[in-house]
Amino acid sequence: MNAALAIVLNSKKTYIYFVRAIENDINAMHIKELKEDFVSAQSNPYPSTKLIDLEGSATELYTWASCGIFQTELKHETLYRLIDPVVLIGDSRTFHLTKYKDPSKIYEVVLDVITQNLMCSCRKVEIVGLPCYHQLHVLKLEDYSKLPQSLILHRWTKNAKLSAPSFIEFNVSPELKQMSRFASLRSMSSRLCYVASQTNETFRSVKDEIVRLVAS
Repeated sequence: MNAALAIVLNSKKTYIYFVRAIENDINAMHIKELKEDFVSAQSNPYPSTKLIDLEGSATELYTWASCGIFQTELKHETLYRLIDPVVLIGDSRTFHLTKYKDPSKIYEVVLDVITQNLMCSCRKVEIVGLPCYHQLHVLKLEDYSKLPQSLILHRWTKNAKLSAPSFIEFNVSPELKQMSRFASLRSMSSRLCYVASQTNETFRSVKDEIVRLVAS
């Protein structure tokens, strides 16, 4: 957005031209977002590591963009190693990790085996909202097959927009408004279809209701 507006400012256009440029850039950002939502809803990224179960749980959960960041973190967890025996205190386990060829930095990861809460001294989860190399390394050491709930921030998931407010209608085109409404309904119906497909009874019930709504 900054780069696009800088071009307009440097061209010394009128104020009206500048306002229209902002609207066009916002529309372009919304269209790009809708395309990414469609890709996330219809497919999952291809696994990039041998940790199939752990990575698979993330690809089912995260959007394409956030899953790409996660996969990069997962690839780099192999650069870390445990330098001390695991410290057991009550229900918690403390791991001390260091990076390959960089022993000057030591990271502490604390795992609560009851709540599955995982805290790292780098605080990446608190800052960014996605698990760090160190936490992923500990999950591998502990044979986790899926991400614990403590490492999942709702805003990065495919279902994040289900609880988002309705589309705010500024000076945008009717086509963009329609695409936004379509994306919102698709996100909600995708979850409904998944739940309904679990049994024959729920499948038939939801299918009949959808047929009734479409016919009406």
